[in-house]
Amino acid sequence: MTLGHPQNKVRWHYILATAYFAFATVCWLGALYWGFSVMNNGGSLREWTGNVLPVIFVLVVPAMFLGFSAFAFPIGYSVFGSHNRTPFPDEVPIRDEKYTWGRLGFFYGSIPLYRWIVFPTGLGVSVFGIGRAFVHVGQIVRLQPHASGWYELHHSSPELRNPIILPSKGLFESVQAVVKEAGRNIAPD
Repeated sequence: MTLGHPQNKVRWHYILATAYFAFATVCWLGALYWGFSVMNNGGSLREWTGNVLPVIFVLVVPAMFLGFSAFAFPIGYSVFGSHNRTPFPDEVPIRDEKYTWGRLGFFYGSIPLYRWIVFPTGLGVSVFGIGRAFVHVGQIVRLQPHASGWYELHHSSPELRNPIILPSKGLFESVQAVVKEAGRNIAPD
């Protein structure tokens, strides 16, 4: 196998993501240690916020999004894994909701992180800074509304965690229509 082989590309991606996460953690801890030592040796809070916080921000925010990827997707399908998620189908979307909120597994994101796209063959979700995934209509196991105004979708896809929380009634009804059109009868619990 050569370096350009797809399997090696996934390995390199994993190695680079892990190396960046480790580097960011070490830099963050080093910046904290340096900042506290400056303050203990007579330094001021202004020096701390002016010099250390920008470094922490640049290193920690990307590291947080790497962690968020593992909250939304199983490790094998997250940025740390070797598996690729199913791309969106080449179809005309039935519904497209941008700049909204939602939940994938353990990751709850507020407005404007989520984008939900209903295709004739399933549901696509794109989360800013984390990734995108597609759930085929045949993988949808349960779809139910809740009194609190959100909608829950359970699936059998190994590519993302359960449950998926949908933010709007329109999105829920579009997914429900796609499921019915596919001839699947999914009754809520």
